[in-house]
Amino acid sequence: MIHHRNLLGPLLVAWILASAALAQSTTWTGATSTLWSDASNWTAGVPNGVTDALIGAPTPGGSPPATAGSVGATCRSLTVSASGSLELSAGFPLAVQQNATWTGGRAGTAALRLTGSGTATGSMPSVEITGTYTIGGTVNGSLLHAAGAPTVTLSLPSLTVTSAATFQGANVVSAGGSGTGLLVVGGNLTLATSGTFDQSQGPETIRCAGDWTSSANYQPARGTVEFDGAGTRTCIVTGAGAQPFRWRNLKVNSGCRLTLANSVDLLVLGTLDVVSASELICNGTLIDVSGATLLFAFGVLTAPSATTAHFAGELRVANFLPSQSRLSATSATLIADGDVVLANSGVLFLGANKTHVIRRSLLNSGGNSNWGTGSSIHLAGLGAATGGPYPPLLISGDYSLSVSLRSVSLRRVPG
Repeated sequence: MIHHRNLLGPLLVAWILASAALAQSTTWTGATSTLWSDASNWTAGVPNGVTDALIGAPTPGGSPPATAGSVGATCRSLTVSASGSLELSAGFPLAVQQNATWTGGRAGTAALRLTGSGTATGSMPSVEITGTYTIGGTVNGSLLHAAGAPTVTLSLPSLTVTSAATFQGANVVSAGGSGTGLLVVGGNLTLATSGTFDQSQGPETIRCAGDWTSSANYQPARGTVEFDGAGTRTCIVTGAGAQPFRWRNLKVNSGCRLTLANSVDLLVLGTLDVVSASELICNGTLIDVSGATLLFAFGVLTAPSATTAHFAGELRVANFLPSQSRLSATSATLIADGDVVLANSGVLFLGANKTHVIRRSLLNSGGNSNWGTGSSIHLAGLGAATGGPYPPLLISGDYSLSVSLRSVSLRRVPG
């Protein structure tokens, strides 16, 4: 007896699988219009969650795509090549479930929504992240790492956001690891993650040209934060209690006037650098800098409410322009574990009726100082004291002296 095998079923399955494989990507032609949701503008129909969208130059006579009128536009992965362009029209965002590569033109004000998992690179429009993503390149607009989103990874060497950047999801980490990378934010920066934003994992430098808002989940174990751009900036720390402003290294430059709000303290775990006609205004009662403090080129540190200004490294107030650099803490006691250097018309204003403590050298070559009415200086370590004039000096350490005093008062006290 001869048995005939039914081959129709397997052949049909094979044909369906082959068709599905061919349909895993669709390329824009623009043959009919600019409408994203018109199947006749694509080689294999409108993209969806299982189809990649490939956008290059339209076919001759065709038009580039726009999402206007296309509610729920989505694709699996998106490629906008250098020869192509895509308009994300206002009110009509595009959701991408895997990777996004954007090297072509862009228009519109809607966001590119990253909803699944993958990577996003190139020169993109505004981005909203609700999935698990690694992102690098340039965001030409705002960046939102949405509340409830998983960890986002910053792809280094650099990520530039031309407008505001907000991190509200889980952890923020960096693919490049510690000691590398740059995050540039052209607007306000908000670090309000439910997990941590740990700068020990990169980026090495965060450069912000707007206001700064951070929670206790920001961990500055290493790296530098720079405030850039002329104008007034404000820093706010959120969360229960009076959380201090805490940075590893802090730099204020390029004519920026930075105010630390909420009357909380400033803790710098490394170097504080205020230069280039800029000003840092602290409204807390404590300034504590573990590394060097540099006030150059009309750099100004103002702390009207500080009662203690502690500098564990060198404090250098110097000027290389016709204007003055200065430290103004008119209610504070100065505690300096490193050298205090005043030079080139640098100015120092400190609290009255205080005993300021310096544990290394006190060097004045052309600086101006107001140590506060009724105040004295306690030289309590090892070094030299030069220049002046100074208020009464109390010495319990080992010092070489070449000083001028406002009044004849030089006294050795028990160490």
